[in-house]
Amino acid sequence: SSENPSELQRTRKIILVYPCKVICIIEREKFVSLSLKTKVLRYMKEQLIHGFTVIELMITVLVLALLITLAIPSFGSFISNNRITAQANNFHSAVLYARSEAVKRNRDVFMCWSGNPSATSPCGNSGSGWSDGWIMYADEDEDGVYDSDELIRSHEGISSGNTLSETGGAASFSYSGDGRISSSAAVFKFCDSDNDDRYTRQMSFSPLGNPRVSKSGTCP
Repeated sequence: SSENPSELQRTRKIILVYPCKVICIIEREKFVSLSLKTKVLRYMKEQLIHGFTVIELMITVLVLALLITLAIPSFGSFISNNRITAQANNFHSAVLYARSEAVKRNRDVFMCWSGNPSATSPCGNSGSGWSDGWIMYADEDEDGVYDSDELIRSHEGISSGNTLSETGGAASFSYSGDGRISSSAAVFKFCDSDNDDRYTRQMSFSPLGNPRVSKSGTCP
Protein backbone atom coordinates (compact mmCIF):
# COMPACT_ATOMS: atom_id res chain seq x y z
CA SER A 1 0.00 0.00 0.00
CA SER A 2 1.09 3.64 -0.50
CA GLU A 3 2.63 5.58 2.38
CA ASN A 4 0.56 8.25 3.96
CA PRO A 5 2.77 11.26 4.85
CA SER A 6 0.63 12.14 7.83
CA GLU A 7 0.93 8.58 9.12
CA LEU A 8 4.73 8.63 8.75
CA GLN A 9 4.94 11.98 10.52
CA ARG A 10 2.77 10.73 13.34
CA THR A 11 4.87 7.56 13.69
CA ARG A 12 8.09 9.59 13.89
CA LYS A 13 6.55 11.70 16.64
CA ILE A 14 5.72 8.50 18.50
CA ILE A 15 9.37 7.40 18.18
CA LEU A 16 10.70 10.71 19.48
CA VAL A 17 8.34 10.88 22.43
CA TYR A 18 8.04 7.21 23.38
CA PRO A 19 11.12 5.38 22.00
CA CYS A 20 10.91 2.56 24.54
CA LYS A 21 7.28 1.80 23.64
CA VAL A 22 7.39 2.26 19.87
CA ILE A 23 7.25 -1.45 18.97
CA CYS A 24 4.14 -1.99 21.07
CA ILE A 25 2.54 1.09 19.54
CA ILE A 26 3.37 -0.11 16.02
CA GLU A 27 1.80 -3.50 16.70
CA ARG A 28 -1.30 -1.88 18.17
CA GLU A 29 -1.91 0.92 15.64
CA LYS A 30 -4.02 -0.36 12.70
CA PHE A 31 -3.26 2.55 10.39
CA VAL A 32 0.44 1.59 9.93
CA SER A 33 1.00 -0.49 6.80
CA LEU A 34 3.54 -3.35 6.61
CA SER A 35 5.99 -1.38 4.48
CA LEU A 36 5.66 1.63 6.78
CA LYS A 37 6.22 -0.60 9.79
CA THR A 38 9.49 -1.87 8.27
CA LYS A 39 10.69 1.65 7.58
CA VAL A 40 9.78 2.77 11.08
CA LEU A 41 11.81 -0.06 12.63
CA ARG A 42 14.74 0.78 10.34
CA TYR A 43 14.43 4.43 11.28
CA MET A 44 14.41 3.56 14.98
CA LYS A 45 17.48 1.36 14.58
CA GLU A 46 19.37 4.15 12.84
CA GLN A 47 18.50 6.53 15.67
CA LEU A 48 19.59 4.16 18.43
CA ILE A 49 22.80 2.88 16.84
CA HIS A 50 25.16 5.81 16.79
CA GLY A 51 28.87 5.68 17.63
CA PHE A 52 31.73 8.14 18.00
CA THR A 53 34.11 9.05 15.25
CA VAL A 54 37.85 8.84 15.93
CA ILE A 55 38.10 12.63 16.07
CA GLU A 56 35.22 12.89 18.55
CA LEU A 57 36.83 10.23 20.73
CA MET A 58 40.23 11.97 20.65
CA ILE A 59 38.68 15.30 21.61
CA THR A 60 36.79 13.67 24.49
CA VAL A 61 39.95 12.01 25.83
CA LEU A 62 41.89 15.28 25.50
CA VAL A 63 39.27 17.28 27.40
CA LEU A 64 39.09 14.59 30.11
CA ALA A 65 42.89 14.56 30.51
CA LEU A 66 42.92 18.36 30.78
CA LEU A 67 40.24 18.35 33.48
CA ILE A 68 42.10 15.68 35.48
CA THR A 69 45.36 17.66 35.22
CA LEU A 70 43.66 20.75 36.57
CA ALA A 71 41.70 18.94 39.28
CA ILE A 72 44.46 16.81 40.89
CA PRO A 73 46.52 19.70 42.37
CA SER A 74 43.39 21.38 43.70
CA PHE A 75 42.18 18.13 45.21
CA GLY A 76 45.56 17.54 46.88
CA SER A 77 45.52 21.05 48.31
CA PHE A 78 41.98 20.50 49.59
CA ILE A 79 43.02 17.29 51.39
CA SER A 80 46.14 18.87 52.95
CA ASN A 81 44.19 21.88 54.17
CA ASN A 82 41.39 19.78 55.67
CA ARG A 83 43.80 17.38 57.37
CA ILE A 84 45.84 20.03 59.17
CA THR A 85 42.69 21.99 60.04
CA ALA A 86 41.20 18.87 61.66
CA GLN A 87 44.40 18.23 63.62
CA ALA A 88 44.54 21.81 64.89
CA ASN A 89 40.86 21.71 65.85
CA ASN A 90 41.31 18.42 67.73
CA PHE A 91 44.19 19.86 69.76
CA HIS A 92 42.21 23.03 70.39
CA SER A 93 39.30 20.95 71.69
CA ALA A 94 41.66 19.00 73.98
CA VAL A 95 43.04 22.24 75.46
CA LEU A 96 39.53 23.57 76.07
CA TYR A 97 38.67 20.30 77.80
CA ALA A 98 41.75 20.58 80.02
CA ARG A 99 40.69 24.07 81.02
CA SER A 100 37.14 22.99 81.85
CA GLU A 101 38.43 20.04 83.91
CA ALA A 102 40.71 22.34 85.89
CA VAL A 103 37.80 24.64 86.74
CA LYS A 104 35.47 21.74 87.54
CA ARG A 105 37.98 19.95 89.78
CA ASN A 106 39.51 23.16 91.16
CA ARG A 107 42.88 21.51 90.59
CA ASP A 108 45.78 22.08 88.25
CA VAL A 109 45.34 20.10 85.04
CA PHE A 110 48.47 19.45 83.00
CA MET A 111 49.05 18.64 79.34
CA CYS A 112 52.46 17.33 78.27
CA TRP A 113 53.82 15.66 75.18
CA SER A 114 54.37 11.93 75.40
CA GLY A 115 55.08 9.15 72.95
CA ASN A 116 54.39 6.52 75.61
CA PRO A 117 51.36 7.32 77.81
CA SER A 118 51.64 3.99 79.66
CA ALA A 119 55.14 4.74 80.98
CA THR A 120 55.69 5.39 84.67
CA SER A 121 56.84 8.93 83.82
CA PRO A 122 55.13 9.56 80.48
CA CYS A 123 55.78 13.31 80.12
CA GLY A 124 58.59 13.88 77.65
CA ASN A 125 58.97 10.12 77.23
CA SER A 126 59.63 8.15 74.00
CA GLY A 127 59.49 10.89 71.43
CA SER A 128 60.84 14.21 70.33
CA GLY A 129 57.95 16.57 70.98
CA TRP A 130 54.26 17.29 70.72
CA SER A 131 54.04 15.62 67.30
CA ASP A 132 54.45 12.24 69.05
CA GLY A 133 51.29 12.63 71.14
CA TRP A 134 50.25 14.06 74.48
CA ILE A 135 48.52 13.25 77.74
CA MET A 136 46.28 15.20 80.10
CA TYR A 137 46.19 14.62 83.84
CA ALA A 138 44.83 16.25 87.00
CA ASP A 139 47.29 16.84 89.82
CA GLU A 140 44.94 15.58 92.50
CA ASP A 141 47.57 15.32 95.25
CA GLU A 142 49.07 18.67 94.26
CA ASP A 143 52.63 17.36 94.18
CA GLY A 144 53.30 18.52 90.60
CA VAL A 145 54.15 14.96 89.52
CA TYR A 146 52.16 12.60 87.31
CA ASP A 147 50.56 9.59 88.99
CA SER A 148 48.94 6.75 87.04
CA ASP A 149 45.54 7.31 88.67
CA GLU A 150 45.52 10.98 87.60
CA LEU A 151 45.32 10.40 83.84
CA ILE A 152 42.34 12.06 82.15
CA ARG A 153 43.11 11.58 78.47
CA SER A 154 45.86 10.55 76.10
CA HIS A 155 46.22 11.23 72.39
CA GLU A 156 48.30 9.63 69.67
CA GLY A 157 50.77 11.55 67.54
CA ILE A 158 50.12 13.77 64.52
CA SER A 159 49.72 11.73 61.33
CA SER A 160 50.60 12.16 57.64
CA GLY A 161 53.99 13.73 58.31
CA ASN A 162 52.51 16.91 59.79
CA THR A 163 54.14 18.36 62.89
CA LEU A 164 53.06 20.09 66.09
CA SER A 165 55.52 22.15 68.11
CA GLU A 166 55.54 24.75 70.88
CA THR A 167 57.54 27.76 69.75
CA GLY A 168 59.12 28.23 73.18
CA GLY A 169 60.12 24.58 73.50
CA ALA A 170 57.78 23.89 76.42
CA ALA A 171 57.22 20.19 77.14
CA SER A 172 54.12 20.84 79.24
CA PHE A 173 51.68 23.49 80.44
CA SER A 174 48.86 23.58 82.93
CA TYR A 175 45.57 25.25 83.76
CA SER A 176 44.83 26.29 87.32
CA GLY A 177 41.48 26.00 89.05
CA ASP A 178 40.52 29.54 87.98
CA GLY A 179 40.98 28.70 84.29
CA ARG A 180 44.25 30.57 83.81
CA ILE A 181 47.14 29.01 81.93
CA SER A 182 50.73 28.67 83.09
CA SER A 183 53.23 31.05 81.53
CA SER A 184 55.24 28.11 80.11
CA ALA A 185 52.97 27.80 77.09
CA ALA A 186 53.28 30.42 74.36
CA VAL A 187 52.26 29.45 70.82
CA PHE A 188 51.63 26.04 69.30
CA LYS A 189 52.28 25.66 65.60
CA PHE A 190 50.98 23.07 63.13
CA CYS A 191 52.99 22.53 59.93
CA ASP A 192 52.30 20.23 57.01
CA SER A 193 54.85 17.70 55.74
CA ASP A 194 56.18 20.14 53.10
CA ASN A 195 56.33 23.12 55.48
CA ASP A 196 53.97 24.95 53.14
CA ASP A 197 52.95 28.18 54.89
CA ARG A 198 49.58 28.12 53.15
CA TYR A 199 48.49 25.38 55.55
CA THR A 200 50.15 26.61 58.75
CA ARG A 201 47.93 26.88 61.84
CA GLN A 202 48.84 28.54 65.12
CA MET A 203 47.19 28.27 68.50
CA SER A 204 47.84 31.05 70.98
CA PHE A 205 46.32 31.99 74.34
CA SER A 206 44.59 35.08 75.63
CA PRO A 207 45.70 36.58 78.98
CA LEU A 208 42.85 34.68 80.62
CA GLY A 209 43.94 31.38 79.06
CA ASN A 210 41.41 31.06 76.25
CA PRO A 211 43.00 29.24 73.27
CA ARG A 212 42.39 30.41 69.72
CA VAL A 213 43.49 28.97 66.38
CA SER A 214 44.50 31.17 63.47
CA LYS A 215 45.66 30.56 59.92
CA SER A 216 49.05 32.25 60.21
CA GLY A 217 52.72 31.68 60.93
CA THR A 218 55.68 30.26 59.06
CA CYS A 219 57.15 26.74 58.97
CA PRO A 220 59.34 25.19 60.14
